Amino acid sequence: MASKGEIIERALHALSAVDGVVSLSTVLGVDTGVSVAVGVDEEGKIKRHSVPRLPNLLIGGSTGTGKSNFLHALISSLMFTNTPEEMQFILFDPKLVEFTVYNGLAHLYNRHVYQSEDMDYILDELYDEMNARFEIFQACGVDNVFNYNEWASEAGAEKLPYLIVIVDEFMELYTDERIDKMLRVLQKCRSAGIHFILASQVPERCILVAPLRAYFTTKLIFATATVSQSWALLDKPVAVGLKVGEAYFRPPSGKMVKLKTPYAYFSDVKTIVEILREVYE
Repeated sequence: MASKGEIIERALHALSAVDGVVSLSTVLGVDTGVSVAVGVDEEGKIKRHSVPRLPNLLIGGSTGTGKSNFLHALISSLMFTNTPEEMQFILFDPKLVEFTVYNGLAHLYNRHVYQSEDMDYILDELYDEMNARFEIFQACGVDNVFNYNEWASEAGAEKLPYLIVIVDEFMELYTDERIDKMLRVLQKCRSAGIHFILASQVPERCILVAPLRAYFTTKLIFATATVSQSWALLDKPVAVGLKVGEAYFRPPSGKMVKLKTPYAYFSDVKTIVEILREVYE
């Protein structure tokens, strides 16, 4: 099997490079392990962030502002810098069109993209998986997935992959019962290596008025339709008037920064998927 470096180098030769666009070819080579490039700041510096430190990410903004392109860039980057044994993805696609290109990949939990009706039982499975991991941690004398995987490397045991749950347009999946199920997982998921990334056109309706708010302190906000939405999401009116692909990134701690986010052309996504299928099948 090719090394990670060889896989990335192959992709860089095949991907688009367009002036003025933060394309996958710009950020793919700088992503390492569980870190991902969230964009380029106004000084031209690439901003990276560790997924476990997020620990969960809320993506907001109106239709056509760049949310889906960013999600594809994030998924592609993390798949290229992590093997299926290191990181698994649980993708929810209520629109049935956004994530279908990834169906069958070895990086996918059970190798397929999930629909709206699957969310309840997947959240139950995640809750059981989280508790099973904590039992393993207790038996090994560790307290989180990072320390367990270090122990496993020394002991020759099987490592546990990070589980990244990504939902495109969470508002379409929102129910009170699902929120309760999600909260059960969110309370302890970070230590278990389970992380959520939720995208929504109207996150202030399904996130900020619910108990979920406390668990989504990291935000990437694209252009909003109204000043009130910007205030609700960022406590400032700055998100109105952003250009396509521009967003404000607010980490759990630190200064909010304006970024130009990565843009994943569909042809590039297909190229990456083809390489991943060839390497890991």
